[in-house]
Amino acid sequence: PSNGDIFNETVVLTYETNDPAGICGPATASLTLTVKKIITITTQPVNTGVCATNSADLIVTADGDNLEYQWYNGVAPGGTAVVNSSNITGAQSATLHFNNATQLDDGSYYVVISSANACSSETSNTVTLNVDEEITVTTQVLSSSVCVGDPVTFSIVAQPGGLLTFQWRKDGANLTGETASTLDLGNVTLAHAGNYDVLIQGLS
Repeated sequence: PSNGDIFNETVVLTYETNDPAGICGPATASLTLTVKKIITITTQPVNTGVCATNSADLIVTADGDNLEYQWYNGVAPGGTAVVNSSNITGAQSATLHFNNATQLDDGSYYVVISSANACSSETSNTVTLNVDEEITVTTQVLSSSVCVGDPVTFSIVAQPGGLLTFQWRKDGANLTGETASTLDLGNVTLAHAGNYDVLIQGLS
């Protein structure tokens, strides 16, 4: 067979017998050998983080002929097959796309790649899509004018509750140890006057 035959995945082998001493002519027989290509994942999907309502993609790259894809939500070899919806496209393609990622999309994913022209299917690594919920301040800090000696407390309320860290600042500088949603200044002096704010972050 030629290299071209092998590249085209089929090889025709012909056998011929000939008995010079006999009275019968030669006999031939042919068979076709089909060579199936192995599926090779050249680029695995990677762990991806995204803020809620933003788009996200999980991408795999593979080498093979007439490849078919199916993404799954879960850890290989289990999980649930992903289906296309108004928010998800590419469940049967190399790129799984989330139009507006939400907490419902947060989790583990992998893809199974198969082909009628391949010996077996190939499963990618399991990766995570981490969807961070957008921080929303529901109760803002209120400015305060007080007399020396009066107690002062600043408070802020933000969502998602229980998943946030806080850092209070005075005139742009961090206040050491003030990492709760409430800042208690106690009985204030003139030294407490200034501009206060709080930096809110989600837990990674």
